[in-house]
Amino acid sequence: MSSLTTSHLSSFGSCPGSILAAQRQFLRQPDIFYFNTLRDGITASRMVIQDFVNAVHIDKISLVDNATTAAAIVLQQIGRSFSEGNFQLVIPTVLEFVDRFEGGIDGIMKMNHEQMVKMGKMLAESWGINLGSPQEMCASMIMIGLPSRLSLNSDEDAVRLRSHLRDCHGVEVPVFYQVPKDGEDSVRDEDGHITRYVRISHQVYNTLDDYEKLRDAINRIVENEKTCEMLCIE
Repeated sequence: MSSLTTSHLSSFGSCPGSILAAQRQFLRQPDIFYFNTLRDGITASRMVIQDFVNAVHIDKISLVDNATTAAAIVLQQIGRSFSEGNFQLVIPTVLEFVDRFEGGIDGIMKMNHEQMVKMGKMLAESWGINLGSPQEMCASMIMIGLPSRLSLNSDEDAVRLRSHLRDCHGVEVPVFYQVPKDGEDSVRDEDGHITRYVRISHQVYNTLDDYEKLRDAINRIVENEKTCEMLCIE
């Protein structure tokens, strides 16, 4: 791959090999819905910019880590299927899936909210932290403070912790650093101010194991007396 390609790749969004591997695994998974055509959309998008960035091979171009690009490709494929009338073929399957849950769509939303709050409380209790906001204010996502002993003191530290959790523990979760405003009393744990959070949600495919892995990963980092600067990432 030429130097020109390298300089341009950052504009399109390069990402760790672990993410690319996860993307390739996702694309290999059979799906009776239209997302199984995502591969064609990705290939077409790569071919469009291949000459522009002077890439030797289109596999050297990573686009899917850009959420906007991925969403655009998916929506393009769905729109094409709708225009051809093929969407009607999956309606029975969709209805069958929804009927598996008591209360249908509303039941799914209620279950996801209740499980989200339950998992958030479980994490907060384990880490000795409070929830980032009252559960009544959390519709589909909830913030949980992280132990101050992690010494997460910048956005760069947040990125490092997120990468470490993904690469070393198999957990993908957004991590945020929030600086207290002047004169604002921030939440504290027994060791200091809470300025870092993880954000979780709950979907029908999530299991208790997903959240226990996150819980245990953070506890292990703290028990090993490691700070974010000390974490190794791939």
